[in-house]
Amino acid sequence: MERQSQCMPAHLYFQLEELLHWSLDQEVVNQLYALLKKYDVLTDIEREERNISIQMLIDENGA
Repeated sequence: MERQSQCMPAHLYFQLEELLHWSLDQEVVNQLYALLKKYDVLTDIEREERNISIQMLIDENGA
């Protein structure tokens, strides 16, 4: 996540960082990993789509 933080909106990064302090199901961790994988090489459109998915995971899991 640290490597991807430079490409990620600050508010999303801080929410995600807070979420990772919670005890998460392995499925959620796997989903986040998949969303962050190669995040830095995505187009702006692809990155925005992932941002929406990341925000949904954050909202669904309590951060």
